Amino acid sequence: MEKQYNHIYPWLHIKKWAAFDGKIFNKSKKQSHRIKLRREKNSTFTIKYYYSLGEPNDELENRIELFEVYIGDLIKKIDEAESSILLNRKEIELLKLYVALCACRQHNTTEVIKDDQSKVYRSNNYGIGVPRVATQKDAVVLTNMIIDDFERIKKLPDNKVCGSLDAIYNAEQSSVFTRGQHLCIFRSETSKICVSNVCSIIENTMDSDYLYCYTPISPRTALLLVKSEYYYDKETFEYTKIRFGATYGGHGPIDSHISEILGRYNEFDSESELFCSYRESFLKDCSESVCTSREQDKAAVKISNIPDFLIQLFNSIFYEDGDEFIYLKDEELEFAQKYSLNCRKIIVVNNEFA
Repeated sequence: MEKQYNHIYPWLHIKKWAAFDGKIFNKSKKQSHRIKLRREKNSTFTIKYYYSLGEPNDELENRIELFEVYIGDLIKKIDEAESSILLNRKEIELLKLYVALCACRQHNTTEVIKDDQSKVYRSNNYGIGVPRVATQKDAVVLTNMIIDDFERIKKLPDNKVCGSLDAIYNAEQSSVFTRGQHLCIFRSETSKICVSNVCSIIENTMDSDYLYCYTPISPRTALLLVKSEYYYDKETFEYTKIRFGATYGGHGPIDSHISEILGRYNEFDSESELFCSYRESFLKDCSESVCTSREQDKAAVKISNIPDFLIQLFNSIFYEDGDEFIYLKDEELEFAQKYSLNCRKIIVVNNEFA
């Protein structure tokens, strides 16, 4: 039977909230209801023939579903793991690509900075990072490209997938959507993670430097695609803070943080959780013809416990920019309704940024 109603946020993730009696708050109706999982009109986060641009066709929807089925067991293991999970190069690459898919398969992904009086901020003005999709047509085009990469990479032997963390793009062994980025896994021990029909959050700096893309997969787990040039390890992070601090005039003070969400509250030291936890496990480069036995091994990818307050900051963005908000506990809905990050707007006061 042809699938008329296409999920714009993965059904396998929505089930995680449904399993714990999660609810959806509809902002326009100002009321909550239980999660509907069936593919029908008005079911949770579905749009009729979204991936065929309104035409009766479910080809792309079916291709997306094959990616979800392929990655589903791995997602389940991550969500059930505790402090880390063992992954090989191919698994890491496809998980990275999956984050890109979640962010690009619809035009609902949002950004931390959403309003700029200075007109300096320019979204998507970067060479490496997950693009923010603006239209349904663009979402369908990019989704097709991502699925093409998935179908190509899944056929490769595990030891033929390029695991390089630098910005060099190997068209045969990786994807342009994951280029120069590494995988991070965030955990909320008290299952405070929420999501909305805004499915992912991208954080860039005011100078259009892409930092990461944050995508929840359950009430307790989120996956991130992080720019390795800035967050590969402590050394690169400290260098980036120096370089960013010197942007204006060439001799500015060292920045105290890069990310407004994870770095502003320095007492949590959460920006260090964006470092690549598996950097020592794999060689940086993979030869096109021969891979060493070390490159075939699995690496322990860290699962980072993130303070509840920082998780709630992401939740507040999902609520503010979304129309329907998925949550478990009423207190998370109440926090998201009341709290708004002031870093989302760049305000000019006396010709200076505030």
